[in-house]
Amino acid sequence: MTVLDAFRAHVVACSPMLTGAPLLLAHRFDAAEAARLVDWYGATFTVAAATAYTALMNAPEARARDLSSLTKAYSGGAPVAPATAAAWEELTGALLHTVYGLTETTSPSHMAPLGVRPPVDPASGAAAVGRDVAGTTTRILPDTGEIAIRGPQVVPGYWGRPEETAAALPDGELRTGDVGVLDDDGRRPTRRRARSSCSRSCRTASGKILRRELRGR
Repeated sequence: MTVLDAFRAHVVACSPMLTGAPLLLAHRFDAAEAARLVDWYGATFTVAAATAYTALMNAPEARARDLSSLTKAYSGGAPVAPATAAAWEELTGALLHTVYGLTETTSPSHMAPLGVRPPVDPASGAAAVGRDVAGTTTRILPDTGEIAIRGPQVVPGYWGRPEETAAALPDGELRTGDVGVLDDDGRRPTRRRARSSCSRSCRTASGKILRRELRGR
């Protein structure tokens, strides 16, 4: 079941192509319709933003469906709050796993192992983003705490933009703009976005503040 934007839908579509699994598609995400598809077809795998899981859990039509087949549920695009993961596990009996990647990585760079509950970073209250996928290495820049990634999935640069490429991908290493920590078990909790803001009517607000306020409505 694919419930994300075109880029992530492309990424999610690659796995069914490689494994020969059927892919369920909908025009756009609707909690009731997504739950109906999961219930009817017995979908087992999806990647969605935490807000999609929240919508599934809050919609009465969705809660009335059987979502227990969705045993391989991953969430990316924003930090996953422990309360969201706990509520999903209570509803479905399955863990909500974390996955991390950017447009510049073209696919996930980090994933929580299947069946493993991601640890929570006490400083941010967010679940760890997971371990490096195969062929990927990560380091934390000492001066800023920014997450830097190398791997075969990282883009070589921005088309026709050498200055932006040099700034974001020095020597092929992607500077993600996310700040994180590396624990002893190789997990990388994302603490905050180093460059995260939204502008509206000449006013700028932190993305973290906006997410917190919207969750309270």
